[in-house]
Amino acid sequence: MELTPEIKALIVDEVLTKPEVLDLLGLTRQSMHSHLKRGHIQPFKESGNTQLFFKEDVMKFKDSLEEKRKLFRPYDEKE
Repeated sequence: MELTPEIKALIVDEVLTKPEVLDLLGLTRQSMHSHLKRGHIQPFKESGNTQLFFKEDVMKFKDSLEEKRKLFRPYDEKE
């Protein structure tokens, strides 16, 4: 099965690997593992050590993390 350029572009734009998610969220591997274990975020595909995430899901999770940081770490906010 050959992927069309449109499908390849969609995958590149909308699918993230675990290292990309870690970088985008600013999380450590240990912290990410904890969030995965607790079900806060889930990959849509796992194969061996590879985990793939939908960008939309990651961005929603990022928003929820930022809200929690505002609640529990107000001193991090810059004026």
